[in-house]
Amino acid sequence: MCHETQSLRSCAELCVSSVAAVFAAEGVDTSIDYPGAILIVGRAIRPEGVIVGWYCAADHSAHGYILQNGVFSAINFPGASATTTDGGPNPNGDVVGNYVDGNGVPHGYRLSGGVFTTIDFPGAAFTQAARDINARGDIVGWYFDSAGNSHGFVLSGSTYTSIDVPVPGATNTQAGGIDAEGDIVGGYDDVNGKSHGFLLRQGNFATIDAPNAGPIGTFAWGINAPGTVVGSYFDSLGVRQAFSLTGGVFQTLVVPGSRTGWAFGINPQGDIVGQYTDAHGTHGFLFTAQ
Repeated sequence: MCHETQSLRSCAELCVSSVAAVFAAEGVDTSIDYPGAILIVGRAIRPEGVIVGWYCAADHSAHGYILQNGVFSAINFPGASATTTDGGPNPNGDVVGNYVDGNGVPHGYRLSGGVFTTIDFPGAAFTQAARDINARGDIVGWYFDSAGNSHGFVLSGSTYTSIDVPVPGATNTQAGGIDAEGDIVGGYDDVNGKSHGFLLRQGNFATIDAPNAGPIGTFAWGINAPGTVVGSYFDSLGVRQAFSLTGGVFQTLVVPGSRTGWAFGINPQGDIVGQYTDAHGTHGFLFTAQ
């Protein structure tokens, strides 16, 4: 399974399990590097260009961040041993992400008006991720049941709804992104353990498979209002590549000099954020469409 099933128990684990992003399209690539960080990820970007993500500090601790007008602001859930910021800000300024408590248990969170609220799917063994939030305040992510299987969820107001792809034999659904209209993207595993992306629109599921994907598969991480989907896939050599999907056309996105790639978020203008690895380490990226 090639989704993010690992917990955030330590940034050292994250640094090992994280791969990175790739780009070749018309536009401008900008590297995102948090001062002093040994790893940084770009997770989401808003229409005005505000970026959220997380980074590993020199001591291997994980912290969320907001990047606005060239200035980083760290986000740390009170008392947590690790924090990431993965979605937002929406028009109300709300962000979502994940943290690990003092007992090593992962949870989702929402930060609104300076107040943190824990997100735990009712009855779950644990909630792995609060991955994205849209303009209406709907939140998507995934949780694990007692058998160790993952399920996607959407949280609207105070109502949680579980998401499972209705393909025969499908397991381990994970919701990765949500747009303003409530369209959801993510991934699931088939009976052979291969991963596939999905789009859930008005109650209808569609599978997303990158044409160049090898036996490990594809995952869809983000979607914008015009309907462009971004994500990642493993090619036939097992190398992770970033992609965008617009109007049925896939494009592999390659940051010059990168080794692997991962695209996480896209705004309505088509600006994309993610991460990539090169000879010097792992960095976030911003791809500004032109």
